Parts: sequence; C-alpha cells; structure tokens
Amino acid sequence: MGEYRIIISDLAKQDIRETAEYIRNELQEPIIAERTTEAILEAIFTIEDKIPNKLPIKSNFANRN
Repeated sequence: MGEYRIIISDLAKQDIRETAEYIRNELQEPIIAERTTEAILEAIFTIEDKIPNKLPIKSNFANRN
C-alpha cells in the first residue's frame, strides 16, 4: 500500500491561526483557542492514516468503455 502525506496550504494555516486568534482575543478564551487548534490539526493528520482504508481512490477512467 502506498504512502500518503497531508499538506496544509498556506491559506489553511492562515485560517487556523486566525480562528485561534479570534477565540483567544475576541472571545477571551486562550485555553479553548489552543484546544481548538490542536483538535483541528489532529483531525487533519488523522486523515493521513485513514486514507487507504476509508477513502479509496477511484479512477475516473475505470468505468469508461
């Protein structure tokens, strides 16, 4: 089975940072900001382990005649 690697785009990283900053600064919840960031990153990198088993890659050409 092949290896899969998750790459987080710069825009996604910025979104995660901005979300954490909002929670930390606007909502005054620094602990929740940290936990939210950790949960998002954990969810992203958990996908890496599940891709071969949960999300099989199907060729667009498999069913063509």
